[in-house]
Amino acid sequence: MKKKIIVMAVSLLVMCSMILAGCKKSVGTPEDNAVQEETTEEETEGKTGYKFGFSAIDMENPYFITLE
Repeated sequence: MKKKIIVMAVSLLVMCSMILAGCKKSVGTPEDNAVQEETTEEETEGKTGYKFGFSAIDMENPYFITLE
């Protein structure tokens, strides 16, 4: 019976320490948040069109080498 109580107490301590380990004291600092720069109308007047992104597979990934 004592062993069961000790195991329960230790497991409770481990769970509490894991929960508290996820907490952070300085939340909301500028280093944590991405800063989005604001653009003015003057800066965007000269730019027209769209910007597209493309990501290509170069077949150097070990998974694709195995497939070949």
